[in-house]
Amino acid sequence: GVAEAVMKMAFGNGFGFKFNDVPMQELFGYNYGAFILELDGSVKVDQAIELGTVTKDTNFVYGSESVALSEVQSI
Repeated sequence: GVAEAVMKMAFGNGFGFKFNDVPMQELFGYNYGAFILELDGSVKVDQAIELGTVTKDTNFVYGSESVALSEVQSI
């Protein structure tokens, strides 16, 4: 799913991620054939859901919840 893909991207580049207000069903449900694109702010894609923003701090943030990348990696 989307959450797993974002997690793997963060593990690979050592950055964090702040999710937009995307429903949990979208993040943890199946999305066969979906693409996750990392784009700068100048590019817009029709029919896309903006998941959030890559951050320099090493946390995953969803709403008021935050968890450290290192904590997730240790699990």
